[in-house]
Amino acid sequence: MRAFLQDLRYAARTLRRSPGFAAVAIATLALGIGANTAIFSVVRGVLLRPLPYRDADRLVVVWEDLLREGNHPFSVDAPNFVDLKARCRSFSDAAAQMGAGQSLTGGGAAPEALYGARVTGNFFPLLGARPALGRTILPADQQDGRGRTVAVLGHGLWKRRFGASADIIGRTIQLDDVAYTVVGVMPEGFDSPAQWKAPNRAADVWTPLDLPRAWNSRGVAVLQVVARLAPGASLASANAEVAAFARSLGREYPKTNENIGLHAVPLKRQLFGNVGAALWIVSGAVGLVLLVACANIAHLLLVRASSRTREVAIRLALGATRARIISTLLAEGFLLAAAGAALAWAAVSVTTSALVAAAPAEIPRLAEVRPDGSVLVFALAIALFAGLASALLPAIRGSRIAPEPSLRGEGVASGRASGRLRAALVVSQVALALLLFSGAALLVRTFEHLRRFDIGFDAARVLTARLPLPKSLYETDQQKLAFFDQLFERLEATPGVAAAGGTTRFPLDPGYGVGSIFFEGRGAAAETAPVVGVRVVGGRYFDALRIPIRSGRDFRREDRPDSVPAAVVNASMARRFWPGESPVGKRISIGFPPETWRTVVGVSGDVSHDGIDAAPLPEVYIPLAQSPESGLNLVVRGRRGPVPPSVLSAAIASIDRNLPLIEVRPMEARVSDALSQPRFLLEAFGAFAALSLLLAALALFALVSHDAARRRREIGIRMTLGAGSGAILRLFLSRAATLVSIGVALGLAGALALGRVLAPALHGTRPTDPAALASAEGLLAAVALAAAAWPAHRATRSDPLDALRRD
Repeated sequence: MRAFLQDLRYAARTLRRSPGFAAVAIATLALGIGANTAIFSVVRGVLLRPLPYRDADRLVVVWEDLLREGNHPFSVDAPNFVDLKARCRSFSDAAAQMGAGQSLTGGGAAPEALYGARVTGNFFPLLGARPALGRTILPADQQDGRGRTVAVLGHGLWKRRFGASADIIGRTIQLDDVAYTVVGVMPEGFDSPAQWKAPNRAADVWTPLDLPRAWNSRGVAVLQVVARLAPGASLASANAEVAAFARSLGREYPKTNENIGLHAVPLKRQLFGNVGAALWIVSGAVGLVLLVACANIAHLLLVRASSRTREVAIRLALGATRARIISTLLAEGFLLAAAGAALAWAAVSVTTSALVAAAPAEIPRLAEVRPDGSVLVFALAIALFAGLASALLPAIRGSRIAPEPSLRGEGVASGRASGRLRAALVVSQVALALLLFSGAALLVRTFEHLRRFDIGFDAARVLTARLPLPKSLYETDQQKLAFFDQLFERLEATPGVAAAGGTTRFPLDPGYGVGSIFFEGRGAAAETAPVVGVRVVGGRYFDALRIPIRSGRDFRREDRPDSVPAAVVNASMARRFWPGESPVGKRISIGFPPETWRTVVGVSGDVSHDGIDAAPLPEVYIPLAQSPESGLNLVVRGRRGPVPPSVLSAAIASIDRNLPLIEVRPMEARVSDALSQPRFLLEAFGAFAALSLLLAALALFALVSHDAARRRREIGIRMTLGAGSGAILRLFLSRAATLVSIGVALGLAGALALGRVLAPALHGTRPTDPAALASAEGLLAAVALAAAAWPAHRATRSDPLDALRRD
């Protein structure tokens, strides 16, 4: 240990004599170590940190499937949940929750829209969740109508609205103007494993779900079911049992369950979806950058070692062992890596914050990402790896010199071996850079495809918001309809507003409102009826989003409760169910039994509801006046610019000042969010590819510069014998071109493999897209050869006589 400390002190003195080299090396390693530390901080905070539930790896989410519509997952109806809980032995317990947007009023403060959930009495015990104060929902709270009297608060709501008051237990709060008694507060960091709220917005309040009194019809799928695997049960055995259970329900209740399947998904996979894959892909890209940085430093250390052969030879001649020489040279690498790690750690909060800001908003737990002790340990481990990877080969190479020939200036063979090793490092850097650049090129093609994709509506100058109506105040259809009629009239009477409307589901918004469709005169049974998307729209929804009406007409003010029931179908539905003819004038019924027959009055263009480039499903639009809802997603188009949120708030407050808005955002922001994951991958790959290309170019620049200096006498002789500057230039560029070609060939093989890894993230682009790969190869080769051309050009400007005199 004492000897290694001596080596460190000696290395520090040596590096102080070469401040330019030390600064470049430390900055290069700081970039590689800092990028890896920042992405690890995000990966740990999002993926590796345990979920806040007991034995979370034993928790699953159970979904129903529409078997005849491609196994599309959706919520579970209450009777199916009760039967599953009682009959499926693969689960030790199962609980249900249902999203419930509520308005908190009273207390002299402005009304606040909450993300709430109604949950069964075993919900919290199943998750292993304990309250910070009071108690959680109990099974008894679901009975005898008591489900409307108690509430458990989320930690965030408790702090911001009630000042973290310890006497909150037993106090009464107003939710949708109904009195609830607060019985508990959940600890910080706890959240519902839910799909019904905005990303990274914790649930605010939980109230009991009274199953016997509400939502108790088969076919009314509203529950999200969380279950715990029984001891000894596996995911595979549980899925086999629930599939058999679903078939038995189909035989017992053919009208509602014959085409309904069931499947279980691990909770972690459900929460993170393909987000985990995206983060691991970015982590891999950052790891490649670190390898490029290490290869770059190794190349610089080899160049540095070649100028220190006489120093090493003297030390060997004086009795130093090769192991001590290796230790001394390794000490330089570790010092550089330690300094790079210190610089990276000093900026880790900034780099992590920048990465979090660039990450898609739908990534869960982003708000909880922060560097901590484990991230520091990771940074130290990465620094140790970087120091070893950068310095080991140069140290071994530098120790393998013969003292006597080196002291006599005869180290040619050693120099050639070192040159071959430096060339190999340059080739590896070019190959790794091409790997990253090809990934970036594929993602550029994907992003351009998504950006140009026709989403079916115009998002410019449109303001959006969610507006729930309290059921306690707006109980009847007449009350709901009267409110929205007034709202749309007041908005469209406002200067600067071109059109206003609402829908039960925004475009590009996850969700699946469906219904069985029946056609007059075609006589289909409920169990074989096709399932289509169903949207209720109000006001001038189609005008507000500029969704074209291809044939027929839009809804009109005359489409009222007492008029002929109307419907608009989208183009995909028209093509599927009325091929070669117009559906306008045809009659359809939604739901079972087919009672209300609606006349198709128009055909709209297709709209992207399930994703930017997701194939549109058959969809039916129903006028709000004929199917009043307890809340709408509002869309308001401005005439010459975006509508200020204050205009929307004022219009609502003029009717009911106790109604809060949720998620007031421009529609363009929602479209941007739909592109956030491909944009994040593109930006990350692009930045890392650019960095790796810069490092590879610097390595090639250093290689040619060193070769030109080492071959100065040869250049002088060639020029004295009549070689022109073009010949000298070709001498160096041909070698650089050879190295770049080998690196490109190796990188292309890796790029083909990377394309398969990126395939799930590619849209409208093949993993082997020739245009993307060719552009990556061309750009990298051009930059690399340009980096080699400058030192090669300088070599042609040297004075041959001066070169001969020096040597």
